Amino acid sequence: MTRATATPTESVAPEDLASGPSSRAPPRSSPPPPRASTAGRTSWWPGSRACPSTLPASAPRPPAPRPRAAQAAPLPSEGERRQAAFEECLAFELLAQEAARRGLGTAPEVAEARTRAAVSALVEQEVERKIQTPADLPDSLTRRLLERNRWRLHRVEYRASFFVRFPVAKGEPREGPADRAARANAERVAQALAGERGLFAHHVRQRARELIGAATMEDGTVELSDPPRLVPAYSDALFALPELGRTSGAVRTDWGWDIILWTGVLPARDITPDELALELFPELRQMYFVAWSRSIGKSTKVEVFPEAFDRALGMTAPAKEPR
Repeated sequence: MTRATATPTESVAPEDLASGPSSRAPPRSSPPPPRASTAGRTSWWPGSRACPSTLPASAPRPPAPRPRAAQAAPLPSEGERRQAAFEECLAFELLAQEAARRGLGTAPEVAEARTRAAVSALVEQEVERKIQTPADLPDSLTRRLLERNRWRLHRVEYRASFFVRFPVAKGEPREGPADRAARANAERVAQALAGERGLFAHHVRQRARELIGAATMEDGTVELSDPPRLVPAYSDALFALPELGRTSGAVRTDWGWDIILWTGVLPARDITPDELALELFPELRQMYFVAWSRSIGKSTKVEVFPEAFDRALGMTAPAKEPR
């Protein structure tokens, strides 16, 4: 693109940039209507390459005219749009030249931004554009991760739960006095909660404490589990519940009489390896990125300067021990 330069005989003042085209531009019958912001997009003008519209938000912009009452603002013509794009490119070029004249192009933050942009461009070119689906990844990488996650292909339902328990000491006979007392307490709480929906653990705990008292009860949480991981009596009662937030009746387990609340679920499913690969794709691409970046490091000699590293982090290097 042609470089614009302000010479001593023809200076460009900030107010000129804010007021739009100079007096030599063709006169307009009325000021142009407000146009949408072009920040982050590409502007075009005749005979030029694309000019990124990256003026800072604080840069002056042409004032927007007041819309006429009961009349929609006319759309800008093609010539007006091209002229506006040219003015913005001109302003951007002049600002860039002024920044270079002041030596800002060599500032550390500018160099760091340039390095970050270069790294981002490399990653976008070699990873983001090339690796779009699991089929773009090496077969060895995909097979290895699928093998580790094969259990996800066919999964039974997992349920989480909360329980309130009225314990019976080990060795106490079934239907003995202690067992009957614990059962009576559990049945009283279960009856009070029967038919209620949308319960949470604190509801069940509070109701049991109100009815029986905290001294004779205990409670706990069981994480997501499939039936084989639970004792049969507990598993049967939990997986018989029709919906989340419902409680069971009084259930005799190995530790006493329980009231069980269904609190969470991991649904059963049956999917194909291709569906699993698509589900694992973000993790697969991350693994590919790590392997790809390490391959670049292996082909390059890396030398570390600890003092410079500590200075960059604002840290003080540890003192060396005397020999």
